[in-house]
Amino acid sequence: MEALQALIELSQAAAIAPALTQGGGGNTSFKNGSEMLIKASGFRLEEVSTTAGFVNVNYPPVVDCLRKNTSELPLPDADLKQLVNEQIIGDKTFLPSMETGFHAVLNTCVIHTHPIVANLLLCSAEGENILNTIFKNEVIAILPFLNPGYFLSKAIADLGQAPAIIFLKNHGLIVHGETVEATIALQNAVIEKLNKALDFKGDIQFELIEKEAQVFELKASWLDLYFSQPSLLSKTYFPDQAVVIGQQFHYGESEVLKTKLNFNTSNKICLVNAPYKTALAIAENLSALAQIIVYNQAQGHTLTTVPDQDVAYILGMDMEKYRQALLGIK
Repeated sequence: MEALQALIELSQAAAIAPALTQGGGGNTSFKNGSEMLIKASGFRLEEVSTTAGFVNVNYPPVVDCLRKNTSELPLPDADLKQLVNEQIIGDKTFLPSMETGFHAVLNTCVIHTHPIVANLLLCSAEGENILNTIFKNEVIAILPFLNPGYFLSKAIADLGQAPAIIFLKNHGLIVHGETVEATIALQNAVIEKLNKALDFKGDIQFELIEKEAQVFELKASWLDLYFSQPSLLSKTYFPDQAVVIGQQFHYGESEVLKTKLNFNTSNKICLVNAPYKTALAIAENLSALAQIIVYNQAQGHTLTTVPDQDVAYILGMDMEKYRQALLGIK
């Protein structure tokens, strides 16, 4: 129970505000001996509890695979997924996070989030230099965009003694440490430093108003961005945008529900046609993306996107399809 309580504390710290994680994104883990408790795929961080939202994994074989494997696996993500699932201890109702690989090779406590303030920089060409300046007195790693799953896990394993602060281009932040307290404190310090450096005070602000069963009107000041620049959603800026929103949006001059996300250009009303949990994930990701775009356009920075072939790869992954099913997206 002590290990589970540690995981819950880490998860609550990561779920304290949607500005840190949106939808079912982000994950946490805690190691105890050869076992690792990790957030289950498809659960929101605040849903991790004493009875749900976590999976127990025998993690040393996962470390061995990632540390010793010097050449690509024949089917990288499928092979890693099979290995990880074979290591589940006890209840197998849910599957562990698809990012179990990098959790396995890092320290006792791991928090992975998608902070808006970090992604302001991680989704721009200029961001890496700015991050290196902000954290000039700390040891950090900044990894290029890598598909979640095997490729990201292998890159982190290849770091060896990975820095306690790892930034992921077009993705997010990882912090890890020996204790729950130290890891939470490190996450808070990183976010505070970024907020101060960028003078960032943004947050996830919106209303979801139920119009009928599983149809919600989304109200937010930042929606004007999507009505004025409809081409924005044709590009993908981070993995969860692809998974949660993807190309399931429609612009038209009526309130006819064509897909999950519907923009009525005649009256500027946005309707989300989905269960509440899905609608919430869509709204949170839209808000995060709006702030990323507005900041970089104001700064004159060059926005970077996830290549189309990587988007296709992510959407084809079994674990992302599984997560979409749990979120009610497919």
